[in-house]
Amino acid sequence: MQTQTTHNYNPLSLDVTSSLNEAWERTSGFKLSVLIAGLLFFLILMTFGVASVLVLQLAPFISQEIIAIFAIILNLTMTVASYPLLAGMMMMGVHRATEQTVSYKMLFAYLGFTLPVLIASICIAIFTSVGFLLLVVPGIYLSIAYLFTLPLIIDKKMDFWLAMETSRKTVTPHWFKVFFTVLAMSIIYLLSMIPLGLGLIWTIPMSIAMYGILYRKLFITIAS
Repeated sequence: MQTQTTHNYNPLSLDVTSSLNEAWERTSGFKLSVLIAGLLFFLILMTFGVASVLVLQLAPFISQEIIAIFAIILNLTMTVASYPLLAGMMMMGVHRATEQTVSYKMLFAYLGFTLPVLIASICIAIFTSVGFLLLVVPGIYLSIAYLFTLPLIIDKKMDFWLAMETSRKTVTPHWFKVFFTVLAMSIIYLLSMIPLGLGLIWTIPMSIAMYGILYRKLFITIAS
């Protein structure tokens, strides 16, 4: 029988090494749920992609205006659908980090939050894009500062703006620790793709677990 490692939940213990080590530990028993959810996510997006190609194949038979309308509808539907699914993947990490039950079905568990998640995602995309245009640095800052907006909307039942500001204000004092943890995980993730992508079997669940661990350390206090 596998022994569960006990962790001390300290919202200020954001050092890179401990976060990555815990994320690696938490991949055990977590990989299958994440990989199934990830595969379903990929297949859903692929379905929209195939549908877009099929619509273009109808070009000789349907007017360009109708083709354009279909393309816009498909793209909008894919965008609207992808953000709550992405939030579901994030919440899998949060649940794993807080030792709650995790299932691949969580991918579809937060569709009821589609509107605030979508509005927040659009606002974040606009703000970070403007930030990158303004000498790049503001965009990098905001991309990290807003990193926990979606789980705050779901976990804390915040509206999109409060979640964005809560994420930004909470992350800012610890911004460099969060940034270097994310950077280190990104490097590990990229390196894992080299051997035919086989390493992704471990690094995809690890990266999602790491996200949940950072969220827990910043926003959840659990008595030891």
